[in-house]
Amino acid sequence: MAPAGLCAAIAARRFVQFRYNDRWRVAYPCAHGWLPTGNEGLRAHEVRLVNGRLRTLPGRMYLVSRLDSLTVTDQEFDTPPPGYRRGDRGMTRIHCEL
Repeated sequence: MAPAGLCAAIAARRFVQFRYNDRWRVAYPCAHGWLPTGNEGLRAHEVRLVNGRLRTLPGRMYLVSRLDSLTVTDQEFDTPPPGYRRGDRGMTRIHCEL
């Protein structure tokens, strides 16, 4: 998915689904931009079902080049995930964010 697709998911506040390190993930897409290494990054908070309860994990940086089968789901969210802060310090240039 191109950066425009990631930004569309962020703007629409829709969860994304993707494979990363051979594992399927569902996450809040929070910010897309460029890292100090020159790579594109996606800051996302993964959502997991743990002991029958939905848990939101802390934000993590994913390399866009390593995302596989990225899709935007139909599931919307109203508020950013707990602990999310605008102005990601891990990015040298932010293309879009919540």
